[in-house]
Amino acid sequence: MIKSLHIVILIYFSMSIFGQVNLVQNPSFEIYTSCPTAFSELNKASPWYGTNNSSELFNFCGTSTANAPNTWYGFQVARTGNAYAGQYFMNGYGMSTREYIQAPLTHSLNAGDCYLVKFYVNCVNKIINYACNNFAAHLSAYGYTTSLYAATSYTPQIYLVNNPIITDTINWTEIGGIYTAQGGEKYITIGNFKNDLNTDTLRTNNGTISASYYYIDDVSTELITSPNWQLKDTIIISGDSVLIGPLYSGLTCAWFDMVGAPIGTGAGIYVKPLSTTSYVLQQSFCNSTFFDTITVYVSALNIMEKLKFSDIKIYPNPTSETLYIDSKVFIEPETQIEIITTLNQTILKSNYKSQLDISNLDKGLYLFQLKNNFGPIITKRLIVFK
Repeated sequence: MIKSLHIVILIYFSMSIFGQVNLVQNPSFEIYTSCPTAFSELNKASPWYGTNNSSELFNFCGTSTANAPNTWYGFQVARTGNAYAGQYFMNGYGMSTREYIQAPLTHSLNAGDCYLVKFYVNCVNKIINYACNNFAAHLSAYGYTTSLYAATSYTPQIYLVNNPIITDTINWTEIGGIYTAQGGEKYITIGNFKNDLNTDTLRTNNGTISASYYYIDDVSTELITSPNWQLKDTIIISGDSVLIGPLYSGLTCAWFDMVGAPIGTGAGIYVKPLSTTSYVLQQSFCNSTFFDTITVYVSALNIMEKLKFSDIKIYPNPTSETLYIDSKVFIEPETQIEIITTLNQTILKSNYKSQLDISNLDKGLYLFQLKNNFGPIITKRLIVFK
């Protein structure tokens, strides 16, 4: 009875995370038959498995190489719960060897219906020497296996817009897209479906193994009839550019300024406003069109005569508990410290001091700002991890 209740709670939890019914079973790898103790034990998170029986399950209860958050590949907390999967997106530079993880959906997709498919990846920070791109998902009517770790010939339907190399070892990066079902698709497979010749890489110097390895968490496939995502406003420092948009494949998008003049197309575009600016996004899928707006707030760097950007240091950065502020120049008593979210919300405000408790902040990217009566005088990026 206790075990059954545990499963029911997890199923309810997985549905509530994504807001709608998630067709992916065990989406964050929390349900397991036994704690992982070694490599290649993803099948303990049923119904997930590696298509060549070589992908990993990491769990808080795991031992040896399979523990989370202290894995063999470095430190990383789960995005949800206590577990996540791991796989090589490139193994053996130039050999086009791959790993894929796969699971059946709760039921087949209906022809003509649209589905939002998502998963999250995180680059490992130890052992492995390369980061890469080509993070994708493939929906198919049948499951399949791969031999000798070879890159498959399947064409994925879900991929990250602009297809960048992902190097972030702190935050989880969302990969998502809209898929119009052909009908009968019952399996989801995640991996790199291109060979090494068509995969971009970047040396990270995080290890000596010539490969790219990533953690995976929170996989979802949901029926969708209108946008259920929230477009995020953001804040930038004057002179910076920023990528805005939903970044979902399968969307047809057009961008306009606030008076209706077209400024670009694509699910994500780079903008470099000189002042705080709003943009209108027209997004279409499943024969329907929807409109939304995104605002980019521009924070000017008002450098005072005696205060240079390099005169103020904040450390450690990233951090999770205490932030130290070191100044080479005199700071006026009325100077304020503010911590600002990417939605331009001030969530922490304090008189200037040499150290600041940030243990109550959620993990993510913030702006650290010093202000006086005339406005901001220094703005720096701050990363918080948990």
